[in-house]
Amino acid sequence: LEKFLFILSRKNLSVWKEEAIIEPVIKWTAHDVENRIECLCNLLSYINIDIDPVYLKTALGLQRSCLFTENKIRSLIYNALNPMHKEISQRSTATMYIIGGYYWHPLSEVHIWDPLTNVWIQGAEIPDYTRESYGVTCLGPNIYVTGGYRTDNIEALDTVWIYNSESDEWTEGLPMLNARYYHCAVTLGGCVYALGGYRKGAPAEEAEFYDPLKEKWIPIANMIKGVGNATACVLHDVIYVIGGHCGYRGSCTYDKVQSYNSDINEWSLITSSPHPGKKTWCAGAFSI
Repeated sequence: LEKFLFILSRKNLSVWKEEAIIEPVIKWTAHDVENRIECLCNLLSYINIDIDPVYLKTALGLQRSCLFTENKIRSLIYNALNPMHKEISQRSTATMYIIGGYYWHPLSEVHIWDPLTNVWIQGAEIPDYTRESYGVTCLGPNIYVTGGYRTDNIEALDTVWIYNSESDEWTEGLPMLNARYYHCAVTLGGCVYALGGYRKGAPAEEAEFYDPLKEKWIPIANMIKGVGNATACVLHDVIYVIGGHCGYRGSCTYDKVQSYNSDINEWSLITSSPHPGKKTWCAGAFSI
């Protein structure tokens, strides 16, 4: 601690961005959080940043019973920054998560990339990972992993697992109304949507969403065409499902783009894909 304080207190210490000096403090604390969390406020007092010490001390006291992960510490510090510095928080707390996957067998790993430090770290492993072809989407700090199938029997699952990125913990969620795999999962209006997919080798048209406030899954209008291995995104409060496979065990390709308007609970056909039969990707964009 003394060596670290000595470095931070140097008047000739110069950094290009404030994040560059805040990040070492976060990582030093997170390395031995049980013994070092009490030193956090003292360390930050040596850094020339506009932070609200009262807010930070109060937040640390309220969160004392929680698990202080690196991301949690980072979030508390950046939330304590005074308003003119909030833009730092918006840039530096965004991280990319890769959940599970498949490489000759289902993978249980969770990999997290911090674009600020350009470092990959590993999160808590998926508890029930002997499955594949599930859907993944995020809502706030939670990442929802829905459905999929067991590798040994290709039986569709209705299970839901939720990863909290702040506590680095997994909890089992409420099962979906319909078991499915190869489906799309997106987030819209504070709810998690599961769309289409396959069940017993055949495409499923059913769609539903989970409302975390009501703590239940709610069915919505069926898709015009049940598809699996499609891709989906949300743009201007409309869900778009692009292409995919249909027919028994994906024997044919669907070239249409389906859109869902949640205000009227209705699906529409928008256009055709210019390259049916090829794998598709999509992303939603917005301006602020």
